[in-house]
Amino acid sequence: MYCTIDRNILLRSLQYIVNILKGRMTLPILNNILLEIKNDRLYLISTDLEVEMIAIINLSSESQSGLIAVAGRKLFDICRALPERVNIFLHLQQDRLLIRSEHSSFLLSTIRGSDFPNLENYDYEVECIIQKQMLKKLIESTYFSMSNQDVRYCLNGMLFEIFEKKIRTVATDGHRLALCTIPIDALFTSFYSIIIPRKGVFEILRMLGNKENQVKLQISNHSIRVGLSNYILTSKLIDVSFPDYHCVFPEEPFNIFEVERKILQEACTRIAILSNERFHGIRLFLSLNKLKITANNSIYEEAEETIDVVYQNDEIEIGFNVNYLLDVLNIIKSQNVKFFIKDELSSVKIESCSDKTCIYFIMPMKL
Repeated sequence: MYCTIDRNILLRSLQYIVNILKGRMTLPILNNILLEIKNDRLYLISTDLEVEMIAIINLSSESQSGLIAVAGRKLFDICRALPERVNIFLHLQQDRLLIRSEHSSFLLSTIRGSDFPNLENYDYEVECIIQKQMLKKLIESTYFSMSNQDVRYCLNGMLFEIFEKKIRTVATDGHRLALCTIPIDALFTSFYSIIIPRKGVFEILRMLGNKENQVKLQISNHSIRVGLSNYILTSKLIDVSFPDYHCVFPEEPFNIFEVERKILQEACTRIAILSNERFHGIRLFLSLNKLKITANNSIYEEAEETIDVVYQNDEIEIGFNVNYLLDVLNIIKSQNVKFFIKDELSSVKIESCSDKTCIYFIMPMKL
């Protein structure tokens, strides 16, 4: 097994797959990456048994097929330390991998490639091609609402639904919910619903930084595969039911106000300075075309600011976790946002005035 490869190309691929090697692995072999040469291509594979990443490099020089596992972090550090614009020669010599470049050479211990774990052979049920920017928007618009290490395991991920000519992502931590729906060209006669775990979501998002414009999605009963031209990511799914998110939609939200997003965002940021350090609560007082925002904390410090809004209904007061509100205002990019409020106890709907593909819900706080 041998090949010659440009150092920058190899380093770029290693940067992609060694990210999964962070933290303590359940099995020592998971600290390794699999190197496989076949059909004039070099495949680099890493996994933590939940997510598998593959980088594919086309080889332009002579090579010999083979399969071996080697310490991923060491290989990455060696390639990173070598000078730029040099070729690296990889050659398996008995049970060690030779890495040679100009005046430098290294020998790394190896493990049989057959011992390296990989996800089961992929047999997908649904496949579609989606524009990269669409998938990126679906994830970026909702991922911040995912829970982290919640005992309700289904909340530690993102709901991914495909139906008719649409794809929808939903994320919630039980206190807030983000939903994004985007139309696509493909028509699906059946309804598909899966939950992608938190780690898989972040790795997919990181993968979408590549230059390709189209992404291939393949979904099976137990995993989702996202493919670009030279990168493939497979993530296992959370095999539980997602809660019925429709129940958080407020009924008859007749208290509706519109406000300039940046003005509200900046006001909330200032008021949050004196909010309670534990609960981060702020109060919103709505009156005729005015919104007063207040906060106080345990040592009797107070903050207050009034801004102009478009509102012509009865006065109402409602409390929020200011961090949840700022998360939404940071994600929305339009000039104005609209709030839909039923009462002080029901979830509040927030949406962009120019982009109707995403909607957000925040549960109020009792202050």
